[in-house]
Amino acid sequence: MNKVELQGKVDRLNINRVGEKMKSSFTVVIKKVFNNREFTDYVPVEIWKNLSGLENGDEVRVEGSFTTQSWDNKEGGKSYKSLVVAYRVFRVIPLGENDYTKSEPEYSTQSNYKNNGNSGDRFEYNSDSSPEDIF
Repeated sequence: MNKVELQGKVDRLNINRVGEKMKSSFTVVIKKVFNNREFTDYVPVEIWKNLSGLENGDEVRVEGSFTTQSWDNKEGGKSYKSLVVAYRVFRVIPLGENDYTKSEPEYSTQSNYKNNGNSGDRFEYNSDSSPEDIF
């Protein structure tokens, strides 16, 4: 099984048209404390959706799979990039100063979503396909 779940802040959000589809790429910044020292991880993420509703600094939870891409570089050698290919991105809504709750999926590569009538741009997604069905 290849499943990744991340939670952190959005950074370097970039939205591009690739043919007829929209692709959003961003970095999830994850801060953690170990032995009284703070560490930061930067995880690249891609999803084949337009995430124009997100902004840098938004807290998100990402569900996806880990992959490594390779290509021939200008010097004739191989280059590699590891990243998470997301199938769902959730906006994390703060309840209080240090408490968070997860909203319904904001963006998904799975189809059939509808506005659930809540304030803001929260959405409810209905799909019969599992994450493995979309790749």
